[in-house]
Amino acid sequence: MREAVKKEEKIEAIKSRARKNFSLGYNCPECVTEAVLTVIDTGLPPETRKVATGFVGGVGLYGDTCGAITGAIIAVGCVHGRDQLPQDSDPKQAVKKSADELYGRPGLYRLFNQIPNKFLKSTATPPAGPHNQNRRTTGFAGIMPCTAVRSSPTPQPSLRNSHHDRPGGSGIEALR
Repeated sequence: MREAVKKEEKIEAIKSRARKNFSLGYNCPECVTEAVLTVIDTGLPPETRKVATGFVGGVGLYGDTCGAITGAIIAVGCVHGRDQLPQDSDPKQAVKKSADELYGRPGLYRLFNQIPNKFLKSTATPPAGPHNQNRRTTGFAGIMPCTAVRSSPTPQPSLRNSHHDRPGGSGIEALR
């Protein structure tokens, strides 16, 4: 029982810190990654959060998967990712062990593929449109700040018609 409470406390601490991080100016993937690296002892240096920076706005404003989701995937990888490949004197067995570790039940990939659905349950529904077909989070981060890390439960005004509304749009061009 105490283990479940401790886990829930950590989750709440991560959510709270991620919200605070957003108000400090971190982008969505940085918010989540920094929060997890601070709350959970991964043995990794805090600078590890730097790997999350480019995943903002669906990977560098490209408009694909929400940055908070990619930040969560990075953070979960920091906690549960593989330190080394499985070893075996038979190379075929080593590859099989590696595949079992990733695809097995439970495999690491199952852990990672649950993350988008958990975020979608806790975030506002992305606006309808061609960028959100099949319930993907395509363009979600580029259209409104992610409600998974924002302090306010109400959606912010749409950023449509800004540099965020088109993959590879002026957000990228302005960097040249």
